[in-house]
Amino acid sequence: MSFLPIPLYALALLCFIIYERNLIHEDAATRKLAEDASRTGVLLLFIGALAELGDLLAGAARGEMPFSDARSALAGLSLGWVVIGVAFIVRMRVFLLGLIVSPLALLASLVVAGAPTRAHELKAESMIEGLGILAHAVLGYAGYSSFFAAALGAGLFLLQDRELRLKRMGALFDHLPPLDRSAEIMRVGVKSGLYCILTGLLFAMLFLRGAVPPAKLLADTNIRVLVALCLYAGVILILGARWGWTRHRVVIMSFLLGILVMAIHSFFILGETFHTFARS
Repeated sequence: MSFLPIPLYALALLCFIIYERNLIHEDAATRKLAEDASRTGVLLLFIGALAELGDLLAGAARGEMPFSDARSALAGLSLGWVVIGVAFIVRMRVFLLGLIVSPLALLASLVVAGAPTRAHELKAESMIEGLGILAHAVLGYAGYSSFFAAALGAGLFLLQDRELRLKRMGALFDHLPPLDRSAEIMRVGVKSGLYCILTGLLFAMLFLRGAVPPAKLLADTNIRVLVALCLYAGVILILGARWGWTRHRVVIMSFLLGILVMAIHSFFILGETFHTFARS
């Protein structure tokens, strides 16, 4: 396990704290310091993600099947979270998300560094199948991370909406993104997450075709939970398109989506409850 992501994510968190502390300062030089800190934080997050990816590839080169134990599963989830987080920060121009992306990435990398490796062996004759499962896992983790990003957008929306209702235009109000930008984070998060997970399921179906009996696939707890989560996200996407993403019901449902993702993955990773058919 490479320890390089840990200092990178720690430095990224420090950069985003500097950004947040100096964002609304009246002095032009201080504001420029905040902008430079935010850009540096994003760059450090990106380099940290590359380091995590390199560690996963190095493990595969040693014969370890990626995402086959709790340590590598958490590493994959952390990698997906950082990549999606950077994409949202850059696209939406909401650098405050770095204050959430970087500490969670740092915490995950610390846990991964201290966890033992119990990965299954990667067999040469199943390399093509393994690459398909790898694509399935990466897309799945990216989808989960997108759902969580949507929940963060919902949280930002609720905070900004509360400040507006209470007519409090203080420092917190100045730091929060506009309501329409938070709503856009929700929309993009739910939509891209759903597309990633459905594409990941398609990869799994293609590369597991004939290798796993359909009855085992249908009985697998992870697959059932994944399908239920996609159905819930699909409902949010339909309601958002119909009612608008600023409707409070849609915002609350998007926020709950992130809680569900955290609860599901905490259960799977801490309990090491992976696909049952992978153990047969």
